[in-house]
Amino acid sequence: MEFREKIENELKKLDNQIYYGKVPNSILEKDWNYIVFGKSKIKKPNKDSIDLYDYYWVTIVRENYIPDELVFNVIDSLNSLPGLRLTTEDGEYNYLFKGSTDLVVELVTLVFAKVKKCGNLCP
Repeated sequence: MEFREKIENELKKLDNQIYYGKVPNSILEKDWNYIVFGKSKIKKPNKDSIDLYDYYWVTIVRENYIPDELVFNVIDSLNSLPGLRLTTEDGEYNYLFKGSTDLVVELVTLVFAKVKKCGNLCP
C-alpha cells in the first residue's frame, strides 16, 4: 500500500470528502467542505544524512469557518501514522469568497514529514 493511501484512510475517518492532489471541478461548483492533500517535496535533511524526508501538505476547506477540533483531530490522526509528523512550519490560514457570493471559505494548510530510512538503497 502506498503511503498516500494510508494518509487518505486516516483522513477518511474524519471526513468523507478526501481528495489527493486536486479537487474535481464538479465538487468545486457545489460544495466547499473537504480535505485535499498531496506531496510537496522530498528532501535530504543535511549532506551527511542517509535519510530522506517526504513532505505532505493537507488543506482543510470549510464554508464559513474550520472548527478548531477538526484541525487538532487531523494532526492527531496523521501523527498516529508511523514516521509521519507535523513539521514546525506554520499552519497557514487563508480566506476567499465562494464564487460570486458573500460566503467566506476558510482554509488551513498543514505540513507533515515522513522520514524514509534509506541506508545505501537511496540514490
